[in-house]
Amino acid sequence: MRDMLKAVSPVIATLLIILIVVASSVIVYLWVSGYAGSLTSASTEQTLREAIKIEAIKTIETDEGTLITLWVRNIGDTTVKINSAYYGSTQGYKQANLVYTSSSPPIWGGDVWTFNRETQTIEKTQDGLIFYEDFRDGYDSAVWGVEINTLDAGESGSISVDLNYGLILTLNIPSPTPDRDKYGVRTTNNLQIPGGRYVCEIAMGKLSGVDKNYLAETYISPGAISGAIDPYFGLYQYIMVEMRGSGVDSDIAIVKRVNRYRTTVWAGRYNGVIGVSSVNWLIEFPGTYQNVTVFYNDTYATEVWGLTRGVYEYPYIYLDIGVWYEESGELRVYFTWVKVYRDLSFTISNLDENWRVLLISDSDVLGDKTVPVGDDSISFDRFDDNIVYPLDAHIVVIPTADDASEIGYVIRPGEVKSVALFITEPLPESFSVKVVTENGVEAVFNIRG
Repeated sequence: MRDMLKAVSPVIATLLIILIVVASSVIVYLWVSGYAGSLTSASTEQTLREAIKIEAIKTIETDEGTLITLWVRNIGDTTVKINSAYYGSTQGYKQANLVYTSSSPPIWGGDVWTFNRETQTIEKTQDGLIFYEDFRDGYDSAVWGVEINTLDAGESGSISVDLNYGLILTLNIPSPTPDRDKYGVRTTNNLQIPGGRYVCEIAMGKLSGVDKNYLAETYISPGAISGAIDPYFGLYQYIMVEMRGSGVDSDIAIVKRVNRYRTTVWAGRYNGVIGVSSVNWLIEFPGTYQNVTVFYNDTYATEVWGLTRGVYEYPYIYLDIGVWYEESGELRVYFTWVKVYRDLSFTISNLDENWRVLLISDSDVLGDKTVPVGDDSISFDRFDDNIVYPLDAHIVVIPTADDASEIGYVIRPGEVKSVALFITEPLPESFSVKVVTENGVEAVFNIRG
């Protein structure tokens, strides 16, 4: 038996040793690779950190509270969502209303502003402005490029601009005129208003004696005349608002002229424009080709009817000074501005019921409404809410607490986004505000009076 036992040959022994070493190496490699991978993964998770910084702040104080806008930069490596905010001091913090604001371009009647929940912005999705000329900023002869001039020999008219009054039309009549003359301008092009719904506002006044027999007039008409043609007799159809002198034999302030049947039709006798130095007219065209409503200094004056679609959809605007019979001297009228926009009201949409909407200027709350139950929008009206266009204000949307937390402000790495708070109670001269992400990361800004 002992003779039958033999040792393994050197060759086989060497092969076995090699196999054992290779197998051990593979096991060690796999273990080391897995460990290193876990280290790399852990390292990556640590570098994708949340970090935010408040870089600037703006406050607007109003009687209703304080609007605070914070510019927050994401200085971390991952997208964050800010869904809560606080104010106070080291003695303690209180939760503030997280709100959403528009930027501050002017707001016009007919605008539609929509709350975008993805970008947390309030965006204008329909523009209500059709035409706007504030003559206190200058006179664009290309826009008002057509002259109306029926003056006689020796009489003259001129145009100038005043920083306070606006466009000034001047007549020089050396001796009492035996007839009625006009001098003024017309828009070069007619306005294009599909659907025919719009509002026109005009501010006008007299500068050379309200008791004299001369006129400040505005015509709105689809007709295009120029030169020595009186709009009063030359236009087949128009709405006209005017200021008259006390010696004029009629107190008709609003008139339309329709020659569909070759007849002249008058509408709207209204006292109050005689013996005053300035008037603001507002004319509402409802777009249904029915009655047109006229307001004098925000007070209902009259209605005009029977007009055709041209007045609604492609009107020209005429501004002129007219001299009545037997009047002379230097006579001047002014037009401060002409505003044309789509509707008396504007709307904020894509809201939820019970959300609060504020209109905030740089010093005051100009409007405050709550979305009714069952609705998803809110409107502000020129008359009902005492709005003056263009309205220079921020639209501030205040969701209910639960909705505000759910929406939040999403900020990507490197991005700066404005985050707004509205605080309704009085604030001390020195306090801090802080915003907090949904994962609890904070940024604090100290405000000192």
